[in-house]
Order: sequence, then C-alpha cells, then structure tokens
Amino acid sequence: MTTPRIGFVVPSSNPTMERLLNSTGLLSALGISAVCTRVRVRSVGDDTAVADQFRPDAMADAAELLADCECDAIMWAGTTGFWLSEKADDDIAAAIHARTGVPASTTHQAQLTALADVGTHRIGLYTPNADALHRRVLDHLTAKGYTVEVDKAGGIVRNIDFAKIPQPELDATIAALAGPSGRPVAVISTNVSTTADHAVDSSIATVWWAARLVNATNLTYRQAHEAARDD
Repeated sequence: MTTPRIGFVVPSSNPTMERLLNSTGLLSALGISAVCTRVRVRSVGDDTAVADQFRPDAMADAAELLADCECDAIMWAGTTGFWLSEKADDDIAAAIHARTGVPASTTHQAQLTALADVGTHRIGLYTPNADALHRRVLDHLTAKGYTVEVDKAGGIVRNIDFAKIPQPELDATIAALAGPSGRPVAVISTNVSTTADHAVDSSIATVWWAARLVNATNLTYRQAHEAARDD
C-alpha cells in the first residue's frame, strides 16, 4: 500500500513547520509522507499589504508545484482563518482545489477539529502575535463558541521572530495557561510549536488533520500530540 503524500504550503518566513515535517515519529505514527513549498510571508497584521500576501491565486500557484508531486491532499499551513477572515481561508482552500483537483484544507480547519477532538469549550489561548491580532484570534474563537478563560499574546510582529522564542519559555507559558486544572491551551501559529502537556498546537494539528483527511489514521489529536514527542 502506498503511503499517502501530503503537500504543505508554508509561509516563507516559517522554519518551524518544516522542522515538524521532518519529525519521523509523527509522520510514521500518522502513516503519511510530506512535501512542502513556500509563499512569501514576512509579517502578519491587519493592513492591506499583509492581506495581499495571502491572495488565493498566490496560494494556488504554490499548490500547483505540490500537485506535480501527485499529492493526495494539500494543506495551507497558516492561521489566517483566525485573524484575516474565515472566508479568506475558505477561498484559499477552494482556489487550491480548483487549480489542482486535489482535496485541500487549512490550519484553521485543522485547529478547530483538534479542539473539538479534545472535547471542551473552556480553553486557554496563546499566540505569538501583537495585541491587536491576538484579540482577533480570541474574538474568533469566542464567536465559535469557546470560552477563553486565560490568554497571552507574545507581542511579536515579524513572522520570522516567532520561531526565535526559546522553547523552554514557550513551554513554560503553556504550562502557566493550562494551570493546575490542566485546561487545554490553543496555540495559534504554525511558526511556534510545542508538545507541552495540554497544548492544542496548530502545527501538530495541521499535520494530524491532513492525515485524517486522506484516511491515513484514526489517531486522536492527543495521540498525535504524544507521537510528536518521539522526536
């Protein structure tokens, strides 16, 4: 049986996602292989220049390169659906599918599916973003029916700087947000990643959901999270 191949469209200033895709423990546990391509993304925010980085046609151009590898599904590995708009994210997935004929999804859908899989609507929230963008993410989760009990913004603007957050610092932040009750903490960015207890990590969720999309695995999100620790 051929191992399903997943293509990931990754922001150009994101080294974290590719590092996770080199995690043989996670990919082996999920029963998939991975290839990726990039689109130019240097910063995130709410101005027009930032939004232009995420045009559906640009995403579809990148996805066409992945389709040359005969991928079984293609993922947009970015969290724009939480802060740009859900419609913009849906348009990206639709454009990728229309251009390639391959099933397509996004980190936004992956993260919401992972949160549903964990099974609670009372959560903590961490993003590395500046306050205004962080607030958009929080408001979006609230609109989706989640009660964000505690939250923290990293206050960073440049996307490449997200990946420079020291791992012990990130893990300690998640532990503090989880608290003694062990509440799930949504970590919304594919340019940070943590296997800390109680994290619901966007990067891991993206890979897990891709595997579920092609029926490669029956693992729960939590099981995938544990598998990511093997590396």
